[in-house]
Amino acid sequence: MLTNLNYKKNIIMSIRKISFYKIRLLLYYTIRGVNMSEIDKMDEIRKKISRLINERGLNYAQVSLKIGKNIAYIQQFIKNGSPRRLGEVERRKLAQLLDVDEQELTDLPISSVTINSPTPLNAEILAMVIEYIETWLQNRKSTLSPHDKAELIKLIYIKTCTEAPDVAAHKITDFIEIYDELRKVN
Repeated sequence: MLTNLNYKKNIIMSIRKISFYKIRLLLYYTIRGVNMSEIDKMDEIRKKISRLINERGLNYAQVSLKIGKNIAYIQQFIKNGSPRRLGEVERRKLAQLLDVDEQELTDLPISSVTINSPTPLNAEILAMVIEYIETWLQNRKSTLSPHDKAELIKLIYIKTCTEAPDVAAHKITDFIEIYDELRKVN
């Protein structure tokens, strides 16, 4: 009986160790279509960066400031996974600071990271995304900060901009419902 109780206690304690933020981030990545192996690779890179920082006798705040970012930037990147990947400039500065090859700080080949091919604007889908989000907010009698609203529009637009309008409409609705469920949990 005692063993069974300890087993249940261990399970509960391990569940509590998973932060709500990490669960929310995993759901967010799922919506964006991020592969779990990609998340695992970035987690390994984050651990490596943390180890390198500690080995050099630095702390996250010092490193953040030395690469020209706010004091919490590296801590948020390593602990919360935000941003998902370091920006090109930040990655280059961090590689120089830690005296490592820049490629060690990303899971993508450097050549493909630096090439940006913008998606042509699909005004019809963008207008649809904005309209659906506005309608959803009005129906729920809720609001989003301008930043959160812009991020939601961007996220849904990126996932639907290449779809036919009827297919995009269904996907937009699905993404909004998922986002709504995430807000309820939060």
